[in-house]
Amino acid sequence: MNINAQILKSNIIQKKLYQWLTRILLFVFKMLTKIKNQFVQNNFSKLNSSEKEVLESQIFFYLVNINFSSVFLKLT
Repeated sequence: MNINAQILKSNIIQKKLYQWLTRILLFVFKMLTKIKNQFVQNNFSKLNSSEKEVLESQIFFYLVNINFSSVFLKLT
């Protein structure tokens, strides 16, 4: 195989890996969203206001990080 064919094959493999990683990250994002929603429905009303704010900010931070990671993988 010549160098161009090897580079092309490598690029195709890399692109497929990125696609799978993006799918996995999106799946994890959806699962975390479901877990968050379920938790909020079950336990959120039991917390006081400061605990609610802390929990909301932590959940938001994790979800945004996962979302940015998946966007970054799509761009590369």
